[in-house]
Amino acid sequence: MSTLLKIGYYNCNGLSYAKWNYAVKTLSNGLCDLLFLSETWFVDQEIHQNSQYYVISSINERVRSSVRQKNGIMLLATPECKQHISNVEFNEFTISISLFGHNIIGVYFPPSLSVSEISNSINDLHHSILLGDINTFFGSSFGQTKNRPNDRINFFDNLKAKNYWAHIKPDITKDTPDHAFCDIRIKATWKFYDSTEENPSDHSLMILNSDLKTFQSKPLESDSFRFSLKDIDEPIIQSSIISEYSKYSALFNYIIDQMDKLNQSDSRYKMFECINRAYWYLKYSMTSVSDHVLGKYNVNLAKSHSQSRKSNLKALDLKSSNSNASRIFKKSMQIASGKYTIKSRFADISAVDDAYSYFEDLFMPSFGEADAYVISGHNNFDTNFENCEYFSSQSIKNEITEYSDTNSIWEYPAPILNLFKKTDTIKPLITAQIAGLTWVTGVSKFHGKQYHRLISSLCGIEPIPDRLETLGIKFCQNYDLNTGVNVLKDLVSLVGNRNIFTFPKAYTRFMIHTLPIYHTNKEPILDNSKIYYLKRKLKNISKTVTSSDRIKLINKNSRNPSTLADVSLFLSSRSLVTQAIRWRMSTYGFGTICPVCKENFKYTHVEKCLKIHNFDRFFIFRNKKRLENELLNLMKLAPPNLDIDLRNQ
Repeated sequence: MSTLLKIGYYNCNGLSYAKWNYAVKTLSNGLCDLLFLSETWFVDQEIHQNSQYYVISSINERVRSSVRQKNGIMLLATPECKQHISNVEFNEFTISISLFGHNIIGVYFPPSLSVSEISNSINDLHHSILLGDINTFFGSSFGQTKNRPNDRINFFDNLKAKNYWAHIKPDITKDTPDHAFCDIRIKATWKFYDSTEENPSDHSLMILNSDLKTFQSKPLESDSFRFSLKDIDEPIIQSSIISEYSKYSALFNYIIDQMDKLNQSDSRYKMFECINRAYWYLKYSMTSVSDHVLGKYNVNLAKSHSQSRKSNLKALDLKSSNSNASRIFKKSMQIASGKYTIKSRFADISAVDDAYSYFEDLFMPSFGEADAYVISGHNNFDTNFENCEYFSSQSIKNEITEYSDTNSIWEYPAPILNLFKKTDTIKPLITAQIAGLTWVTGVSKFHGKQYHRLISSLCGIEPIPDRLETLGIKFCQNYDLNTGVNVLKDLVSLVGNRNIFTFPKAYTRFMIHTLPIYHTNKEPILDNSKIYYLKRKLKNISKTVTSSDRIKLINKNSRNPSTLADVSLFLSSRSLVTQAIRWRMSTYGFGTICPVCKENFKYTHVEKCLKIHNFDRFFIFRNKKRLENELLNLMKLAPPNLDIDLRNQ
């Protein structure tokens, strides 16, 4: 990716459906690489977190009842840009991101915030770029008519001088509270974006075009461990380090005494021995303190839990290698920082590149073990990752960037509790699924409930009871694996030995591998589990209840081969997707008059009046172009009411 970065900022005054679409289009159309959204008011926060563009957002720390929420700042990024992020931090008013070795901070400072609160909200990192709505106007010297408030003007002027920033003038003359500050070495322009579409906010979308050439690059170390990048300037970290170093004060005093006792008459050997011993003591104490306070990534520790080292590279030549790599790297992160997340160990290296580097360390023979990889009559041990069919830097990147802490959290404990045996416990899950799929397909809440089985089938998503049963089968399959370490077997044993409470029919109450549905399907699962689960999913999402159930018209050829979602969700424009979904729901033409019989239009009029027989036959995934042409033709013959939003029907 080029270091030419387009950073957008948009104060949306409440992240409504229309404003969310407006924001997403700026990314999908290539107008921005990064987009900060402020004053989201935490509208539909849980839904937005599942977007492919979502990176992070602030937390609502001041929840208000019965009225709309306040503040809220969110960061979106294109999937390509996500791969270059090395670190992300946030608080109530700011989001700070590290990219290409630069720290970029997006802010929203409401008028009520004091200067001291603003100062506390900006972390101590040196920021190459600060941008956002700071609710400040800098007067005629900056080309603005307003000049207030004075304390903020002074604060940002001082901050600009301290950080060697340039205050970038926007390309508009009107007063705007949105400002951008950049390192003086960065070439940047601050542009007002005038969309051809209606902007649903009273603020303008602002875009900072910048060239983030890296000023200095920090090379990767090749040690067996590396220290975590906790901010050493944080007061709490400093106090911890001082406290740890104080434990070594006697050792330091001893070293100084020994050095003081040296004189010119001592032999060179004695001097060298004393200096080497002092160096070793200092290195040991600093390493010990850094390890304890900052944490470390221990490659050799990860090696000790992996397979025999001679077959390590073979482990990468599996389809599951990428997810295993992501899991191991995240585990190392947890050991180092106590947070089960993914971030870079170095500010100028992206997290995904650092993960790949980590595995170069992990699967490379240690210096003392190199001879173990030389076998008489054979070539030396091959450590070239790119020779592996499935393991590559790009596949690792995809695995990490697609990872989300918010996806399907309920799925982890579900099989253990055997929730699908108790229908009352899964009602909240069903309600949440209906709400999510309603939003995805753009239909009204009423239709979302009325057609929830059909919508679930269109999206290729198993209904909750079926999904839980599928998870149960996968749980049994993993329990039944003949591996050296099986966490599930240990878990069942622990639950039994500790008398931990579980539901009466929970899997942990009886031998999991005897679960009837798993035992019945064990042979096809072992033969090819991927095909088995795909067939099972297709069967579950194709279930019909009545003879007129429109789910029966969604056949296998209509679906995406991988996700099993209907072709209607993959058309080239939003309007075509909307009309295709309406047809599938039998609501096409709602609110219009049939051009032939002049009665209220119903979908049955397409065959009866327009003489187009079996329109569903055009819904073929591998021939989307024809479906689009047929839809356009239908829309000409019987124009739908485009003024009626499907959400409001």
